[in-house]
Amino acid sequence: MKKKVPVLGQAGILVSNPFAGLEIGGLADSPPPLESNEADAGGDGENGVAAGKGEVILRRETAHRGGRTVVVVHGFHPEISGRQIAEYCKKIKQNCGCGGKVDGRALEIQGEMVERLRDFFQKEGFRVRGG
Repeated sequence: MKKKVPVLGQAGILVSNPFAGLEIGGLADSPPPLESNEADAGGDGENGVAAGKGEVILRRETAHRGGRTVVVVHGFHPEISGRQIAEYCKKIKQNCGCGGKVDGRALEIQGEMVERLRDFFQKEGFRVRGG
């Protein structure tokens, strides 16, 4: 059995640094932070998320729904608040005349609404994938 080397002293203070021998040379620097130009940040709300910078993904689901189709819209940018996602859900239900709900950070829209949803989110400034 190997003998354990103590790293903590009497008061729980680190006596020796187990990472002292590690070298981090040769690693790439982190990318610079993204700069947003406030002039073209049309924005979707008070947090300044610029239109055209987000992406949503459309996915059809029928599992556990009695054979009925639901389109799940997910992949919203983390800076888009839950309240803004709920506003999108409300607008979609009014414009498309369909049911739907917010489930976490995703929207579940009832029916075969893929093309309508694609058009809606493109007009809102999102890139749309899936379908």
